Amino acid sequence: MFPWLLPRFTEAKASRKITRDFAQMQYDQHLSSLNASSPRDYIDSMLLQTDEKDDPTYIQSFSGM
Repeated sequence: MFPWLLPRFTEAKASRKITRDFAQMQYDQHLSSLNASSPRDYIDSMLLQTDEKDDPTYIQSFSGM
């Protein structure tokens, strides 16, 4: 229908995958080295807040995005 749009769609899809993979890697690294008594940054603080809510659906893996 719009052949000129296909390359843009392919680029956007690849960019989305790169961004999602990076976010998943950061999430996994922070989760594995989380120290509740010494949060390093915003991601650690977010993970600690999530633990306080004790709701497994509050934050999930990025694979569902």
